[in-house]
Amino acid sequence: MWNVDQQTLDGLKAGDPCAWERVLSFCRRQVFNIAYSFVGCADDAEDLAQEALLQVYRRISSFRGDSDLSTWVYRVTVNVCVGKLRRRRPQPASLEEIGADSVVQIEDPSPRVLESEQERVVRRAVAELPPKLSAPVILHYFQGLNYEQIAEVLGLPLGTVKSRINRAKMLLKDRLRDYVLCEEVERA
Repeated sequence: MWNVDQQTLDGLKAGDPCAWERVLSFCRRQVFNIAYSFVGCADDAEDLAQEALLQVYRRISSFRGDSDLSTWVYRVTVNVCVGKLRRRRPQPASLEEIGADSVVQIEDPSPRVLESEQERVVRRAVAELPPKLSAPVILHYFQGLNYEQIAEVLGLPLGTVKSRINRAKMLLKDRLRDYVLCEEVERA
C-alpha cells in the first residue's frame, strides 16, 4: 500500500492538479488491478477504474484522514466495483446460445494455456460469489493485502474478514470440485 505526504494531501483537497497527478501516479495501476480482479475484462476494468478515480476526485474533501489515503482509495474502488456487480450480474452463456460451431477443441494445449484457463475459471468462480465474499478474496489473493489491511479497506472487524475469506474458500472449493475432478481425469 502507498501513502502521500500531508503537503500532497492538502494540495489534493485544494484542487491542485500537480497533487492529483502525484496521487494518480501512485494509485492508477492498483485501482485498475482491483477493478480487473472484479470483472476480468480489461475494457470493463478501465471503465470501473475511471469511475472509481472520478469518485475519489469528487469526494476527496470527505477524506478525514482516519486511515491512509491508499486505504480510502481502495475502499472507494471496491465500493464502485461491488455496486456495479450488484446492478448487473452476468449470466454465463450456455453451449446452445454460443452454438456448437463456435466451440474450438484444443488438442494439446501448452502449460501456459492451461494455467491461463485455470486462472480464468478461478476468477469466474470468484466473480460469481456474493460481493461481500468476493471483495475480501480479491483483495487478499489477487491484490496481496493482508487481513488487517482488508479489514481497514472494507471497514470490517478482522474476525469478519477472516470468516468471509474462509466461507468464500469453502464455496470455491465446492464450486471448483467438478473442474478439479475433470482436470484429474484428463491427466490420468
